[in-house]
Amino acid sequence: MLTIKSAAMAVILALLSFQSYANTQLNAEDYDWTLGLGYGTMYSGIGANYGLRSDTDIKYVSLGYFGYSSTYGSKYGVGIGWINSDWIIPDSKHHAMSTFIGTAGVESSTEITSNGTYKSESKTIYGIGLGYQYFMNGINEPGFTIGFALVARDAEYDDKLVPAINIGYQF
Repeated sequence: MLTIKSAAMAVILALLSFQSYANTQLNAEDYDWTLGLGYGTMYSGIGANYGLRSDTDIKYVSLGYFGYSSTYGSKYGVGIGWINSDWIIPDSKHHAMSTFIGTAGVESSTEITSNGTYKSESKTIYGIGLGYQYFMNGINEPGFTIGFALVARDAEYDDKLVPAINIGYQF
């Protein structure tokens, strides 16, 4: 079960690794740090992403909130992704392809046991997605973004391939 503490630790570890990689492997003049807030795979639910932005791409980690159940409590998500505007139309900063791997939902199941009691469980679903993003001001500038993705998930009971919508603001 992913708790706030374990999700926060995972994001902190990812950020430290990400920042360490960026400081040693990337030319600092070509990238700047970006923060995004919104809903969708880019934000691991309702949440935020933090990453490196160049003139043509964003590499990010995300942490978000998936919802609350009185039975199972709050559910959180984490993910990593890459958005690149050169994959669709080179030199267009507005249209971009996105890839994502991370939390892709929550599913619950209830069964009746042999002694007549109910057994319920909730499971975090993980997935990988491919999508399209439109950046109102361009990928290299702060502004609103909207898009969609198709996400393949490891769901046991729910759909294994689902559409997702992304909407947010990238600072």
